Amino acid sequence: MTVSEQTSNSSQTMPEAQTRQRHGLSAIWLVPLVAILVTGWLGYRHFADKGPEVKITFADAAGLEAGRTKVKFKDVVVGDVTRVQVSNDLKRVVVTAEMVPDFRDYMNAETRFWVVKPRVGTSGVSGLDTLVSGSYISVDPTTGSEQVDRFEGLEEPPLLRFDVPGRRFVLESEDVRSISRGTPIRYQGLEVGQVLDYQLNEDRERFDIPVFIHAPFDEMVLESSDFWIESAVQLDAGAGGFGLKIGSMQTFLTGGITFATTDFKTAARAEKDAHFTLYPDESSVGEARFTRSVPLLAYFDGSVRGLRPGAPVEIRGMKVGEVRSFSLEIDGESEEITIPVVLDIHPQRISGDRAPVEDEAAYDNLDALIGHGMRAQLKTGSLITGDLYVDLVFDRKSGGAKLDRSGTVPLMPTIPSDLDALAATAERFVTRIEELPMEQIAADMRSTVEAVARRANSPEIDQLLAELQETARSVRRFAGALANNGEPLIADMRETMRRISQSAKNAQEVLDKDGGLPYDASQLMRELTQAARSVRVFSEYLERHPEALLRGKQGGFR
Repeated sequence: MTVSEQTSNSSQTMPEAQTRQRHGLSAIWLVPLVAILVTGWLGYRHFADKGPEVKITFADAAGLEAGRTKVKFKDVVVGDVTRVQVSNDLKRVVVTAEMVPDFRDYMNAETRFWVVKPRVGTSGVSGLDTLVSGSYISVDPTTGSEQVDRFEGLEEPPLLRFDVPGRRFVLESEDVRSISRGTPIRYQGLEVGQVLDYQLNEDRERFDIPVFIHAPFDEMVLESSDFWIESAVQLDAGAGGFGLKIGSMQTFLTGGITFATTDFKTAARAEKDAHFTLYPDESSVGEARFTRSVPLLAYFDGSVRGLRPGAPVEIRGMKVGEVRSFSLEIDGESEEITIPVVLDIHPQRISGDRAPVEDEAAYDNLDALIGHGMRAQLKTGSLITGDLYVDLVFDRKSGGAKLDRSGTVPLMPTIPSDLDALAATAERFVTRIEELPMEQIAADMRSTVEAVARRANSPEIDQLLAELQETARSVRRFAGALANNGEPLIADMRETMRRISQSAKNAQEVLDKDGGLPYDASQLMRELTQAARSVRVFSEYLERHPEALLRGKQGGFR
């Protein structure tokens, strides 16, 4: 069979294909469709679960590494550092961090970031755990303000987190020499807060010092509360001696602030961010309560070396004011020099009432005191430093006076200081010494010495001495006769009295002749006279009581 025949037969036997048109998609398209849906879902979940990306600026990137450094909140990882780069101006470092989605609502303008690393400061040691784990970024999240994605990192960790209960207040002070971040604030010796920071206020004359008081002690801060700087060392000198009070070591290093509250029943609770004055010490708190003062003028003639502005004005040891200023006035005609001193007197201290006192009423009270002898006098407050103060003393000898209100500032009378009075007395004494006739006094003294020398060599003195020796022998015989009997004793006593009287008469005649003897001879005569009187009393007693020689004296001589 030929090929053509085979082809012809096969064409007759092969069936013909029949086509049918289908409607809709084929099942094969389900595979790529599912793949697309899964990919889209995964992409959505990736972007939906991705947290906010923030950029944080720091001074340097010490200890920070992309892919390794974590962002933590209370030791829980809430983000990862994805990039660390230098800013365009090459002054700062920009750290890019991806936060967890749950922190999206906390990324606002008040949220704070800082690098946790080992630190040693006055408030203690912190961040020691990073020596093993490495540095990380800590975050203090807040809510309620506008969300942002760029932050300025803190160079120092904040002293307080936002979730710490308590209230913030502001203290005002003229200087911050003993104030620093972290300075503790104490109430009755217990640490209840700390200083957050300090900066110049708007007028550039004082400092604003924000502080934080922890709950529940923030309730103790009332509108009447007073804050003052606590001293590390306090030295008190009083009638009981010296007292030394030393604070804690932290007070030495960082200082301290103390506050006290009075008038709990009447004072209102202080509001948040309320302003208070920070006093330099506790004594200044009491000074500030007396806000009213009236000026007085006092003229002093003596030296005011040691007097300073602010020196106290006292009445019997109680401070009633201070020195405001003083100057020098010279009268061109008389060439007299006077020193006017302006005093600020607190009328409330004198009246004993803290209520404000009007100027006229205050001057009337001072006028009455001046009428009773009150005068201003300079006195030395310290012998070591030589500081002076003004003492308002009452000089009854000065007589009545009035407060001179004719000038701009009323003038009160003064008296010289004790040193000036002593100097005047010494000057008067020297003047009187200079007025004495020294040459005449010297001549008289020479004449007296010569007369005494002549009398000492005269025979009358020799005779007087001989009689005195005889008298002494009589006294000795009298003492020996006490052991025998009374009759010879009385006779000797009478003879002794006679000799003593005769000796005294002779001595008086010698004294009358030439005006006296040296001091030793006069002293001897006085002693002999006293001996004679004693012997006479004793002899009279023996005449009345002769038995005393045997029994002794009973009840003493009469």
